[in-house]
Amino acid sequence: MMPAGLRKSLSFPELPGVLAYGKSREEAISKAEALALRVLADRLEHGEVIPELREVFAVSA
Repeated sequence: MMPAGLRKSLSFPELPGVLAYGKSREEAISKAEALALRVLADRLEHGEVIPELREVFAVSA
């Protein structure tokens, strides 16, 4: 369920658990990108495989 007052959500199928909310599409995208980068950095730090970046940051209309 989406938190009260927020209208948009965004997730990355390639990064399970990365989910961000925002009052606008742009805010949701910005928050999701920041969280995705943190997750990718953590995975790299721990020697885990990461998905292709062009696939992760492709945002549909």
